[in-house]
Amino acid sequence: MQTNASTTASTTIVDEPYEVVLAAAGRFGDDTIKVHQHAVLGDRLVVASASREGYWWIPTDPELTRGRTVPRAVFQLDPAASFTYVRTR
Repeated sequence: MQTNASTTASTTIVDEPYEVVLAAAGRFGDDTIKVHQHAVLGDRLVVASASREGYWWIPTDPELTRGRTVPRAVFQLDPAASFTYVRTR
């Protein structure tokens, strides 16, 4: 298990929202979400966070966010991570 040091990152609103599958996010299996904002952490795009638990991420490969396929996000345990989301509405 890899954990990261405390991370606080601002999100960026994406030009074209895209879908991702959050691996085992729900009680009964995977959830598919539409990403309107993500945070860039090195070679990762953080697509969702679980407050005080961690976050889901995909690689920063632009092909993954172009809507041709639905990428599968991996959960990273990191209780110290926090993300600042921009209010869009």
